[in-house]
Formats: sequence, C-alpha cells, structure tokens
Amino acid sequence: MLLLLATSFPHMTCGSETDDKTRASFVGTWELRSVDMHTSDGRVTAVWGADPVGRLVYDDQGRMFALLMPKARNQAAGQTAPEELQREVAGYYGAYAVDTKKKIVTHHVAVSLRASEAGEIERAFTLEGDTLILTAHAMRANSSVTYVLAWQRATR
Repeated sequence: MLLLLATSFPHMTCGSETDDKTRASFVGTWELRSVDMHTSDGRVTAVWGADPVGRLVYDDQGRMFALLMPKARNQAAGQTAPEELQREVAGYYGAYAVDTKKKIVTHHVAVSLRASEAGEIERAFTLEGDTLILTAHAMRANSSVTYVLAWQRATR
C-alpha cells in the first residue's frame, strides 16, 4: 500500500514509513502566522508586521499555491491598501516535492506575481504537529538575509 501511494503522487518517492508520513503531513491548508527577517548582524524584523495574512495549500496530487501579504495590504473588505504596500504581496502556484532527507520542500512555480518567486524555490522546513516553519535565504539591500515563515495548520 505504501509503495502504491508513493508511486501514485509525483511529489512523493519511495522511502521509509517515516518519510511517507512527513510528506503526507504537508497535505492541507496552512495559515501564515509570521514572516521574520534575520540579518547577519543578528537583528530580527517582522517585515510584514505582527499579523500578516496568508494561505499555503499543498494537495495530495503534488500541487500547491501560496498567497501572503501584510494585513494592511488585504483589500477583501473593500478598503484601499496604502500606496507603500501595493507591491507587498506574494502569490504563486505550481507543483511541489518534499525531500525528507535534506528537509527541503521545493516549489516548482508555474505562475507568480513576483519575479523573486519564480522557477524552483527551495525552502528548508521544520514540521512539528500543526506548525510548519519554512526558511529561505535571500539578498536584501546587498546583504544576505534569512526569512523564517511560520505557518499553522488551518482549522477551517
């Protein structure tokens, strides 16, 4: 049964029962809890404030999508976002693959709102219960930074 499951979905490969459980744990909807930027001098900044909004969805067919932004950028209630936040949004979809040995999830982006979320995006992950932490390395203002995004499994 595990072999059938592992070969049926393109984002899974044959592995141990623990590997298969880890991959299966990704499936579902996740709510964004925080986006922190860590700089090389030790500073940590909540780049989108204390309460960013977003959803990350992984399905059991190897597809994913992500939409995230600062709370003030959300215009769902009909309000206008401040001018300085108009470009502060990330959204993309595509396929995904989980490498349990390297602890990396790779997003194979098909459509994106920003060039910085294009091609193959690798994120280190930590998955504990209902919390998923994704870590990304990037350049900002010619300095190396690390983004840490905390996600919680959605209950609704």
